[in-house]
Amino acid sequence: MADILLSPKDAGRPKKGFKLSAVVSAFVLILVIAFVLTSDIQLPQILEAQSSGSSNDSRYPVVMHNGEYESPFVAVVEKVKNAVVNVSAESETEQSPFWWQGGRSSTSSGSGFFFREDGYILTNNHVVANARNVKVRTSTGYEYDAEIVGMDKETDLAVIKVNPEEKIVAIPFGDSEKLKVGDWAIAIGNPFPQQGLDRTVTVGVISAKGRSNLHFGSETPQYQDYIQTDASINPGNSGGPLLNIKGEAIGINAAISSPTGTSVGIGFAVPINLARTIVPDLIAHGKASRGWLGVWFAPMTEREAKRQGLKTVEGVVVER
Repeated sequence: MADILLSPKDAGRPKKGFKLSAVVSAFVLILVIAFVLTSDIQLPQILEAQSSGSSNDSRYPVVMHNGEYESPFVAVVEKVKNAVVNVSAESETEQSPFWWQGGRSSTSSGSGFFFREDGYILTNNHVVANARNVKVRTSTGYEYDAEIVGMDKETDLAVIKVNPEEKIVAIPFGDSEKLKVGDWAIAIGNPFPQQGLDRTVTVGVISAKGRSNLHFGSETPQYQDYIQTDASINPGNSGGPLLNIKGEAIGINAAISSPTGTSVGIGFAVPINLARTIVPDLIAHGKASRGWLGVWFAPMTEREAKRQGLKTVEGVVVER
């Protein structure tokens, strides 16, 4: 800071420029203090976050761990990787001719994940549909015969169970209603462990919410509220978890839209909040119990809200 020099002529009275700069400095300082006190931001926490990073904060592309910078996705994968399993389902394919001893069968491979430590696994209905034998292989090398607890074709969800001989890591459910377009999305699958391709990890963002009216042939669910993501959902990854940056399941990877049959960045996951409403019925009754209301709904749009004289865009429109 430069020294302020006063001549003998000016020594007896205050310097106007010096007084003005002091007033301005004091005013700025008061504004800064008022901003910190009236906001949720705490300056020491900001400085600490900038210097060390935080594995629970998706605002930072890298975090500091053991003195090294690394991707924040590393901590998520380390936390949940052993909860993701391979699901192998053997099913009847067609009626055998009268002279054939035993039925014809095929084996499909998908993924799933433990959501309870006592062996309950969440996966897609289409992974285990029509299966007569289901086997589960964990990332630690254990293989179990699985029981189909319940299935629901209308949401493409299924619950299976094993009697584990190992300590189970379960993935907690997040809140898919809180998702925002642009949030991080991490997809983990366990498609082909026999080929050494277990625990495939892909990363992207939430591309859209509330996708419906999609068609997947004979396996098309009736109730659709899909999360769209550009995290690659590869063959065999159906039934695996879609995770947020905290390592919580926000969806169940289910399908892709592609002109080539492989991922082009348009994948769909069943939102976990929909699974919350279905899973208890699947465990208790083996199927989902639903009421039927003879009303057709449509989403409320800004245009419709104005037409109805509503102040906010919320609710639904009863079409008929």
